[in-house]
Amino acid sequence: MKFSRSFAAFAIGAATVLGAVAASPAVAQAIGCPFAPVHKYEEHRFSGSSTSADAFKVWFNGGVYIEPIVETLDLVELQVNDTQVAHAGDIIYKDEDGKFWVK
Repeated sequence: MKFSRSFAAFAIGAATVLGAVAASPAVAQAIGCPFAPVHKYEEHRFSGSSTSADAFKVWFNGGVYIEPIVETLDLVELQVNDTQVAHAGDIIYKDEDGKFWVK
């Protein structure tokens, strides 16, 4: 059986990708590797209304986020954590540690 250069290139490339997965999950996710660990975040878009802000505050305090059916037409800012403030259109997500961030 004759050894193929393309097989050697494939094997080296596969070893490199698998090494990247082991070394850095972020790299593995960035290149779309099927072996990358899956991070599951819950995220919701903040509309900017005070009704939406109230729903987010319930979520921040351990409740379930329920998107309001009817919203007010005012625009407010929402303090998400100690350093970030959300504005209308921002996406807020909850990470694996239960902390909230603006995306």
